[in-house]
Amino acid sequence: MLVKYNSENNSFIINDEINNFKKIYLLLRIINTIALSLMTFNHYKKDGFNGITPFFFFLAIIAIGILIVSVYKKTYSKEIKLQDIAYLKEHTLLGRKRFSIRLKSNKNRDIHTTFKNYEEIENFKKVFQENGITIK
Repeated sequence: MLVKYNSENNSFIINDEINNFKKIYLLLRIINTIALSLMTFNHYKKDGFNGITPFFFFLAIIAIGILIVSVYKKTYSKEIKLQDIAYLKEHTLLGRKRFSIRLKSNKNRDIHTTFKNYEEIENFKKVFQENGITIK
């Protein structure tokens, strides 16, 4: 099962593929931000702020924003305590159900998985509802 409730610690243990790759994701975001910043600086030195420089500047700003959000607004922890959870958010993106856990510290923990059928989705939601967590 994707999410298990640990009654000894009053916490949820989440087993999804994000735990395996969280350091690689963060490293790639940092490398992307540095590369775009250097490209912007090099184009600005050559041409000034014309040509393709505004495009690279725009991409560098977006990369910095994504890096800030991934560091300060996301969490990738495998174990989340019950008292830290505010609610479970359910949303649909391109016809697929996506879930994220909203913590009381205003951070999100995205659940990265693909559910095969409706039964798996209902079992997933039931684990949270049995422990008094609302689903929005």
